[in-house]
Amino acid sequence: MDYSQLSDFEINVAVFEAIHNGSPDYKEGENGDMVFVSFEGDIVNGDAVEVEVERGSFNPCANPADSWPIIEKYRISIINLDEDEWGARGVAYCKSKRAIHENPLRAAMIVFLMMQDANNA
Repeated sequence: MDYSQLSDFEINVAVFEAIHNGSPDYKEGENGDMVFVSFEGDIVNGDAVEVEVERGSFNPCANPADSWPIIEKYRISIINLDEDEWGARGVAYCKSKRAIHENPLRAAMIVFLMMQDANNA
């Protein structure tokens, strides 16, 4: 799959699902965030309604707190290539996986997904 064609949100969802073998209910938030939601009953003007409640978010393409544990666990390397490009590299079954992007965390998450593909092939 060509992960470079996906949005940050699509990459975030794919990374979450790869790590957790599925995902809870979610929606797209600002900046590609994967926002976890639940639905709870409430009373509004005397009527019983279901209300959406946000329970947190996951955005490894933009949030180092979400991406760094993955980068460290899977030993993904990040290097500055020039003024506006970053490279990321990881190894899966002795084959190097590489991605280049202006966002180093996104490049690393693309490499992570490529490594998962290689491991599941």
